[in-house]
Amino acid sequence: MKSKPVHYEFTLYNTYKKNYRVGKFLPFEGAATLYTKIDKQLAGLMAKAPDLYPSQKSVVVAMNAMIDKKKLMKDGEPYRVAPKYDYLKRPVEEKLGYEINPRNPVTFEDWRKAAEAFLKEVESIK
Repeated sequence: MKSKPVHYEFTLYNTYKKNYRVGKFLPFEGAATLYTKIDKQLAGLMAKAPDLYPSQKSVVVAMNAMIDKKKLMKDGEPYRVAPKYDYLKRPVEEKLGYEINPRNPVTFEDWRKAAEAFLKEVESIK
């Protein structure tokens, strides 16, 4: 794109140092976490959101139970300017959350191959 819009990312879940985490980023040197304050009105909207997506409700409710709500209300919703990722390299040295899940047979190597093919395709149309 000719313009260079700022790309933000938001937390969901990950595993890091063998811990399942919700609402926290994987570390990335120099990437500062920012916060959007949550007032009562926004908290009310966030509480209603799972009802809007019935197919995701059980997952969201389970993740909601793992969030430190006091910290969320004190600090706000975390986000950051997306770092310049190299999608062909692991973000951390340990296995990623999806690699640990026995129901998901995908590995980082599978991801890397798909990302590499995609990036080659993007380059070919420039």
